[in-house]
Amino acid sequence: MSTSKESEITKDDIQNDIDDIVSTSEAMDKIIIDINSTMKHLTNSFGKIKTLRREVATIERNLGKFIAARERRRAVSLKNHGSQSHKGFTTANNLISDEVSDLIGHPRGRPISRSVFNKMMNAYIRSHNLQNPDNRCIVMLEKNEGGKRLKDLLDPVVDENGNTVDLTLITVSKYIKKHFIGKTKFSPPTDVTNGLPETKQQTEEKTPSTDVKPVVTDAKPVVTDVKPVVTDAKPVVTDAKPKEKTKGKVIKKKITKRAVA
Repeated sequence: MSTSKESEITKDDIQNDIDDIVSTSEAMDKIIIDINSTMKHLTNSFGKIKTLRREVATIERNLGKFIAARERRRAVSLKNHGSQSHKGFTTANNLISDEVSDLIGHPRGRPISRSVFNKMMNAYIRSHNLQNPDNRCIVMLEKNEGGKRLKDLLDPVVDENGNTVDLTLITVSKYIKKHFIGKTKFSPPTDVTNGLPETKQQTEEKTPSTDVKPVVTDAKPVVTDVKPVVTDAKPVVTDAKPKEKTKGKVIKKKITKRAVA
């Protein structure tokens, strides 16, 4: 009876061990599957990273080419036209009426560029405090005498349908364009500081003077009574023969003297 019980217990233990092994193998299979999926994701991520690196390198190369091309164009433009641009909006070739010149403080009859005109007009509006406190882009023409003086020079501030609109810093030049009475053929040189034409004094200050006088000094040449130093040094004569041969001759002389004696 004892042997049968022991055999039954042994079978149960073996079956339990088998079940444990099967469950462990299933768990290992799941872990392996998870590891494989993770490796696939990592491989895909590495591939995406490599692709992103290539794209970034391509963007950097294109950006470098663009910057180099822009610098070349800029160098050519500076070589051909100088450091200042004298075209379009910055060209001082516009003639304005005397009324507008007196308004913004520009000399009468002197050409002016659009950019300088806008700056001087904005300075006039700010100096007379014509900006709306709530929206400083809007110009209030009825605020004071400065605004009324500007309003007298402007066209009616209306839109295409005839409706009254707000005047802004940007649209001032639109309603005052009737006072741009013409253009000059040649644009005078403009000052770097304020864009206005240079005066004669400024051009003279910039041009270097050519009347350079030689500097005369009363310095006399220094004469020194230096005599050449003569030395009675005699040339040192050295025997070019090696020392071993001279020793051999001395030894032979001694032997011959002993033989004679």
